[in-house]
Amino acid sequence: MNSDIGGQVAVTGIGPISTLGIGAKELAAAPTVTGAVGEAPAGQPRTRELDGFHPAEFLGRRGWRLLPRATQLALAAARLALPGPDAMGAPARERTGVALGTNFAVDEIVDRIDRALLEEGVSGISPVECPNFAINVPVSQVSLSYGLKAFNVTLVNLLTAGYESVLLGARAMLAGRADAVLTGGIEGLPPAGAGALCGPRSA
Repeated sequence: MNSDIGGQVAVTGIGPISTLGIGAKELAAAPTVTGAVGEAPAGQPRTRELDGFHPAEFLGRRGWRLLPRATQLALAAARLALPGPDAMGAPARERTGVALGTNFAVDEIVDRIDRALLEEGVSGISPVECPNFAINVPVSQVSLSYGLKAFNVTLVNLLTAGYESVLLGARAMLAGRADAVLTGGIEGLPPAGAGALCGPRSA
């Protein structure tokens, strides 16, 4: 989203990377999903691995292979959403912030590190993977990769993190901290049993 002098807010790009569609046109052409919030088709988990996503199509051949899966997804989505540097009216990257919501972006990595420490000690931790355990790594990598220097913020809230990122972005522009903000949500696979926290409940 970005703001102008009149205080209006406009969505200038969208970069969906999901099981329904990779790209705005693909998502628009996808079948409508029906059912209650949190429901999944019979026999399918609520959250599953994203198929059909090939990082090299968005991120090139090098530089992403050692990044967490969620970070790869965030970089691809941001690339689709951000206007090109030569686009008319594109905000300066120095005045563009990033606010993304997540809960499980680094859960798999934290789990592996935790198990390695318990079973093997420090020698079981990969020096390549260890820097990626922090929850703010995906957002920070987006800022660094695309030169978005106004600010970067990671929001963690089980049900509303993505929505809160949009609110934070709007407030940041209203306060003059940025002219544009990349907002949204990015997730990794949740741990086993996490679906029970937000699934349908009986009265």
